[in-house]
Amino acid sequence: MLDAFSREAQEALHHFRSHWRDLDALSGRIEGQVAIVGLKGTGKKTLCNSLWGWQALADDLPDELIRQLGLFTLVTVPDNAYDESAVIYQLESAELVIYMVDGTVGIRPEDVRWIARLRALPAALLIAINKINLMPEVLAPTALAKMQDQFARPVIQLNAQDVNAVHEQLLPRMLKVCPALTVPLAAEITSLRWRVVSRLIRESAIMSGLVTLESGATVDVGALIDLQRRLIQHIARVYGHAGPNDNDHTNVGTVTQHVILEILVRVLARFGPFGRGLAAGLIGASGTWAVGYGAQMRYAGAAPFARFNGIFRRNGNHVTPLDGR
Repeated sequence: MLDAFSREAQEALHHFRSHWRDLDALSGRIEGQVAIVGLKGTGKKTLCNSLWGWQALADDLPDELIRQLGLFTLVTVPDNAYDESAVIYQLESAELVIYMVDGTVGIRPEDVRWIARLRALPAALLIAINKINLMPEVLAPTALAKMQDQFARPVIQLNAQDVNAVHEQLLPRMLKVCPALTVPLAAEITSLRWRVVSRLIRESAIMSGLVTLESGATVDVGALIDLQRRLIQHIARVYGHAGPNDNDHTNVGTVTQHVILEILVRVLARFGPFGRGLAAGLIGASGTWAVGYGAQMRYAGAAPFARFNGIFRRNGNHVTPLDGR
């Protein structure tokens, strides 16, 4: 039983570490990670507005071949070979491509050709059938499944004008096909922030417990400090702040956890190695959860943390927002 638990724990730890490596890799790069691509009039600007949750782009804004909008890039499918090469070159650096199809017209030969070209790119590809509110009837589940089999990529139907539908249906699919975009998307889309940060805290707490169990009945203080530092940096970026200094107050909490753990280990010594290891894992997980929750409250602007932010500023650890304010 213990061997089976150990194998499952190792697999879970490997999964979480891989996911966090992807998050770290994207933390310093923002431009053009999500490309919204489609023929003219398929609803690219509308979808971008709905993702942001406000009317950032006017309906009469002229279509451009490539329009850079920070995290998002809008691409209107060109009709000549020279521009096609420029588009493909631009999309090679994207992490996720959303290909828009006008559902009132249906999938055209140009759509099929471009979907085939986009499938060859390293980016994840999600196909969105738009304007279902104007279609005589929505696609049946069997038709969607057939389309997914045809293109070998996820297909979703939506009304890009419906902000709630975009956030409740499209955003989860985007995160599912490209988990590495979790932090950048939450930084852009405020409705995602609490959900994403809660998930980061949960994952890091589990990782802390598993790392502690992996090292036996003691805490790997260095690994715990590193994990909590990365957690705070990601939470800060989600709320639009630069990360804290490596030598700031966050290490104090980890050292305190280590002291508390040593006391509990002595108390639970009579339960043997398993009891000591379990105590260490629980302290590591609960300590990371507390650090993450505190960071969430601090960067989200919770009132109880205003006084602490003033202390950090006086100590030279003020966290400056990315926009310079």
